[in-house]
Amino acid sequence: MAKKRIATLLIALATAILVVLALCFNMFEYRKDSGYSLKLNGFEIMNGWKLDERIYCSEWLRIFNILMLLVGVGEIAVVGYLTYNKHEKLQYLLTTCVIINVILVTVYMINGFILSREITDYYGYSDREFTTKTYWPFLLMVAEAIVYFAIEKNTKETFEPTVICLKEAEIVELLLKYKSLLDQDGITQEEYDKKKTELLN
Repeated sequence: MAKKRIATLLIALATAILVVLALCFNMFEYRKDSGYSLKLNGFEIMNGWKLDERIYCSEWLRIFNILMLLVGVGEIAVVGYLTYNKHEKLQYLLTTCVIINVILVTVYMINGFILSREITDYYGYSDREFTTKTYWPFLLMVAEAIVYFAIEKNTKETFEPTVICLKEAEIVELLLKYKSLLDQDGITQEEYDKKKTELLN
């Protein structure tokens, strides 16, 4: 049980780290046979990088990439802190983080395809298009999310029956105590029946 919960924690942290690393993947890139290359990644967009004097990256891309960086770093810090303090709602927090991270890298990928398409159309290239690498962090994130939810579901299934068994054991123990009191005339039959009904319902 503990190993499975540690595994979900590590995978959730990995998704947060991947959100930050996703910004290293080029939102678009272009290479010529002569060796000339032109590339732009998320960090460069955050720094206000521009393609040339005529084309500027939109403010939306810059703001979104900054948001990705802040969310990724924030998740690493918050999840790490709550884990150290053994926060009781850790599993809910981890699941929320993973879902948010999948959404972030999905939007990052979409932005990469849109930006590449816009620049290709602007320069009018037909045989040599700009490409994007933003699908790589998306594929990695989806793989991590699948593993996370598979382990998280399995953890729930093995944990819930244990809780039920513990509750049933407690009920049986209480019923035996009340039965003992009834046999010793400590309580009446009516009181015993009332307690029995309460416990079983």
